[in-house]
Amino acid sequence: MTQSIWVPGRSGWTGRGSNPAATGIALTCFGIIALVGGGWLASLLLSSPSPAVFAFALSLMALIACTAWAVVAQLGVQRRRILRLRVEGEMVEFGPPTRTRLPLRLLGIPGLALAASVVWVLTTGELASTTRYGPAVMFVPAAAAVVCSIRGWRGPVGSVLSMTPQQVGLRCQGREVSAPWGDVAFAGLAEQHAVVRMRDGRELRWAPRDLASDPILLTELIAHYAATPASRREIGAGTVALLRSGEF
Repeated sequence: MTQSIWVPGRSGWTGRGSNPAATGIALTCFGIIALVGGGWLASLLLSSPSPAVFAFALSLMALIACTAWAVVAQLGVQRRRILRLRVEGEMVEFGPPTRTRLPLRLLGIPGLALAASVVWVLTTGELASTTRYGPAVMFVPAAAAVVCSIRGWRGPVGSVLSMTPQQVGLRCQGREVSAPWGDVAFAGLAEQHAVVRMRDGRELRWAPRDLASDPILLTELIAHYAATPASRREIGAGTVALLRSGEF
């Protein structure tokens, strides 16, 4: 079971994506797009009220809605001063946002529907010659939606940072790296990424959006365990207590 812990006494992540207002901005932008697109689609329906044009309009609006859902779900994950973790015995895992999986995977449905409706519109010739080939450009977002959906189904479940009393590890973008705590030489932010650098030059690196936790607090927690061997014995239930105290 995943726990969400608010860590007291820390400033936390203040970089890109940490502002809660981003969700409202995204909703406003998609609302404007929906109004403009809806007006254009309404004009098409009035000029040629056919099943093909109706299918095209419906599938395009469905794609816009599903895309808005995916973007807002991603921006709505609040990370600042929050760590989301799952404890299993002596292992602690910090996982990826889960609310974005469903809209990402569903993108392929309106994407395929849009591509099919564009073919239908072009082959039936329902639209006037001046607007007939306009819907053809919608093949691009339709293809992009299908590709994103396929990646959502076929790709890894997501990035996971794990800690045990013996080592720290990261699974990210199909790669998995782990190392004993004694090999950790640096943990912090670099180039808008959280970085854990080992003495042999290897790195654990992830973008703030990869994990549903504050990247600054995560690297500070790793630095704490790397610098204080005695505290590693408490990794597990002790990590929860440590985070709630904010004293690390």
